[in-house]
Amino acid sequence: MRNYAPFCAVCYRTIEAVIEAHSDHPVSVRAEHLIPESSLRVCPNPATDFVDVFVNQKDGMAEIIDMNGKVVMSVQLKNEVNRIVISNLPNGMYVLRANGESRKFVKQ
Repeated sequence: MRNYAPFCAVCYRTIEAVIEAHSDHPVSVRAEHLIPESSLRVCPNPATDFVDVFVNQKDGMAEIIDMNGKVVMSVQLKNEVNRIVISNLPNGMYVLRANGESRKFVKQ
Protein backbone atom coordinates (compact mmCIF):
# COMPACT_ATOMS: atom_id res chain seq x y z
CA MET A 1 0.00 0.00 0.00
CA ARG A 2 1.25 3.47 -0.78
CA ASN A 3 1.83 5.93 1.99
CA TYR A 4 -0.69 8.73 1.49
CA ALA A 5 -0.08 9.67 5.10
CA PRO A 6 -0.76 10.97 7.41
CA PHE A 7 -4.27 9.57 7.64
CA CYS A 8 -6.55 10.67 10.43
CA ALA A 9 -7.11 8.30 13.34
CA VAL A 10 -10.52 7.26 11.99
CA CYS A 11 -8.99 6.25 8.65
CA TYR A 12 -6.26 4.27 10.38
CA ARG A 13 -8.83 2.36 12.45
CA THR A 14 -10.85 1.64 9.30
CA ILE A 15 -7.76 0.44 7.43
CA GLU A 16 -6.80 -1.80 10.35
CA ALA A 17 -10.32 -3.25 10.56
CA VAL A 18 -10.43 -4.04 6.83
CA ILE A 19 -6.97 -5.64 6.85
CA GLU A 20 -7.73 -7.62 10.00
CA ALA A 21 -11.03 -8.84 8.58
CA HIS A 22 -9.17 -10.29 5.58
CA SER A 23 -6.08 -11.56 7.39
CA ASP A 24 -5.12 -14.22 9.90
CA HIS A 25 -2.63 -11.89 11.59
CA PRO A 26 -3.32 -8.92 13.89
CA VAL A 27 -2.43 -5.52 12.52
CA SER A 28 -1.28 -2.37 14.25
CA VAL A 29 -0.65 1.11 12.93
CA ARG A 30 2.48 2.92 13.99
CA ALA A 31 1.55 5.59 16.54
CA GLU A 32 3.90 8.22 15.11
CA HIS A 33 1.58 8.61 12.09
CA LEU A 34 -1.56 9.22 14.11
CA ILE A 35 -2.95 12.72 14.23
CA PRO A 36 -4.65 13.78 17.46
CA GLU A 37 -8.39 13.56 17.05
CA SER A 38 -10.36 16.75 16.90
CA SER A 39 -13.94 16.90 18.05
CA LEU A 40 -14.91 18.16 14.56
CA ARG A 41 -13.95 16.71 11.19
CA VAL A 42 -15.38 17.41 7.73
CA CYS A 43 -14.82 15.23 4.67
CA PRO A 44 -14.50 14.85 1.77
CA ASN A 45 -12.63 18.05 1.10
CA PRO A 46 -13.06 19.26 -1.60
CA ALA A 47 -16.70 18.16 -1.83
CA THR A 48 -19.31 18.28 -4.56
CA ASP A 49 -22.66 16.98 -3.35
CA PHE A 50 -22.28 16.39 0.39
CA VAL A 51 -19.95 16.59 3.37
CA ASP A 52 -19.81 14.14 6.25
CA VAL A 53 -19.45 15.89 9.59
CA PHE A 54 -17.88 13.91 12.43
CA VAL A 55 -18.48 15.22 15.97
CA ASN A 56 -17.81 13.76 19.42
CA GLN A 57 -21.22 14.65 20.81
CA LYS A 58 -24.71 14.10 19.48
CA ASP A 59 -27.51 16.65 19.27
CA GLY A 60 -25.85 19.87 18.22
CA MET A 61 -26.13 22.48 15.50
CA ALA A 62 -23.81 23.09 12.58
CA GLU A 63 -23.61 26.25 10.51
CA ILE A 64 -22.10 26.58 7.05
CA ILE A 65 -20.71 30.06 6.52
CA ASP A 66 -19.56 31.57 3.23
CA MET A 67 -16.43 33.69 2.88
CA ASN A 68 -18.48 36.88 3.39
CA GLY A 69 -19.41 35.67 6.87
CA LYS A 70 -23.01 34.91 5.97
CA VAL A 71 -24.61 31.77 7.41
CA VAL A 72 -25.89 29.98 4.31
CA MET A 73 -27.10 26.81 6.02
CA SER A 74 -27.94 25.61 9.54
CA VAL A 75 -28.27 21.89 10.20
CA GLN A 76 -29.25 19.86 13.25
CA LEU A 77 -26.56 17.27 14.09
CA LYS A 78 -28.31 14.18 15.42
CA ASN A 79 -25.48 11.63 15.37
CA GLU A 80 -21.71 11.47 15.66
CA VAL A 81 -21.57 11.18 11.85
CA ASN A 82 -23.89 13.45 9.87
CA ARG A 83 -24.22 13.83 6.10
CA ILE A 84 -25.03 17.36 4.91
CA VAL A 85 -26.14 17.83 1.32
CA ILE A 86 -24.38 20.87 -0.18
CA SER A 87 -25.20 20.36 -3.86
CA ASN A 88 -27.32 23.54 -3.89
CA LEU A 89 -24.46 25.74 -2.64
CA PRO A 90 -22.40 27.70 -5.16
CA ASN A 91 -18.82 26.54 -5.67
CA GLY A 92 -16.39 28.16 -3.28
CA MET A 93 -14.79 28.02 0.14
CA TYR A 94 -16.92 27.62 3.26
CA VAL A 95 -16.49 27.28 6.99
CA LEU A 96 -18.44 24.69 8.93
CA ARG A 97 -18.90 25.67 12.59
CA ALA A 98 -20.10 23.21 15.24
CA ASN A 99 -19.44 22.58 18.91
CA GLY A 100 -17.34 25.74 19.21
CA GLU A 101 -14.94 24.61 16.47
CA SER A 102 -14.60 25.55 12.81
CA ARG A 103 -13.28 23.70 9.75
CA LYS A 104 -12.85 25.03 6.23
CA PHE A 105 -13.92 23.06 3.19
CA VAL A 106 -14.19 23.66 -0.54
CA LYS A 107 -17.35 23.01 -2.55
CA GLN A 108 -16.64 22.22 -6.22
